[in-house]
Amino acid sequence: MIFEQGRFQEAETLARAAVHFFERAGVSPEAPMLAWDRNELGMALVAQDRWQEALAVYEAMGQGIASDSQV
Repeated sequence: MIFEQGRFQEAETLARAAVHFFERAGVSPEAPMLAWDRNELGMALVAQDRWQEALAVYEAMGQGIASDSQV
């Protein structure tokens, strides 16, 4: 919702917090909720024209879901 309101920096902050939480909690890299939050982070970065950072986030997401046998 925050992203949809155009509050991209706040959306980035929340998405980073969610990704950080899941990583620190030991959630597996292929977990859908982690991929979802990485996608949200990537979108927030793209909306701020931070292309290189967004690319790194999407690559991490891709590596995570690549190990999921159900994809």
